[in-house]
Amino acid sequence: MVVLRLGTYNIRNTTDRYAEREPLLVQTIESMQADLLGLQEVAFGDGGQTANLIAARKEQPFSCWEAPSEEKFTPPWPDFRLDGNVVLTNPAIKIEKHELLSLSNVRVAQRLFVRLPNDKVVLFCNTHLHHTLDNEGVAQRQAQARQFCAWVKEVEDQVSYIVLVGDFNAAPSEPAYEVFESFGYKSAYKSVHGWEPKYTFPSGLQAPTMDTDPAGTFDYIWFKGDGAVAISALVVGDQPLPTDSTIYPSDHLGIVAELDFQ
Repeated sequence: MVVLRLGTYNIRNTTDRYAEREPLLVQTIESMQADLLGLQEVAFGDGGQTANLIAARKEQPFSCWEAPSEEKFTPPWPDFRLDGNVVLTNPAIKIEKHELLSLSNVRVAQRLFVRLPNDKVVLFCNTHLHHTLDNEGVAQRQAQARQFCAWVKEVEDQVSYIVLVGDFNAAPSEPAYEVFESFGYKSAYKSVHGWEPKYTFPSGLQAPTMDTDPAGTFDYIWFKGDGAVAISALVVGDQPLPTDSTIYPSDHLGIVAELDFQ
């Protein structure tokens, strides 16, 4: 029995009052106590977000695995900086390999080969799919989901378990959601509760440049593998700063789940 805490969280880059919400974001990530945590919309390096997020793991800082976008996002606002996605890992966990995949629309996916104490391997993958709500966006997400799953399937015979996390920008009613199910994946949250969260966006964060798209469930932890069981799953980041009800850690909620890799 090997139990890992796994998480996903879109942290809304450096925009939307980041200096005010960063302490709450760090506190939330610390509370997740994740062994493997996929983050989306991250600014790297000097002046970015990773240094303080790595330090959120107090006893021993996280190891950080970056997945930079091949093209830089054009800043729509002065305080906007987004370099790509990141996986934070418990340094006690053995990572044997880290690989990247370029998707359309400046998107990127990453996969880490994780060696468990029982010598089995978990493939932990993180991504952030296209975001627009029109028909073209729906089709793009579906195509990206298929490409992502096909890339993972290439190495499926090398691992015992697979976990896919991220902001998939796809509600349960969308074709992209169905792609993951068609490849044999189960949602950790749904496996535990019988349904997906009511929403994972928006959190309640208020800012002049905040995303005003309709509310929905877009963030998931998918898994498969013989004997893998989701023990628990919950949303995080749904509480505001005690002194300011307009400040949340991010505009998304995160998800953390415990999976037993038997």
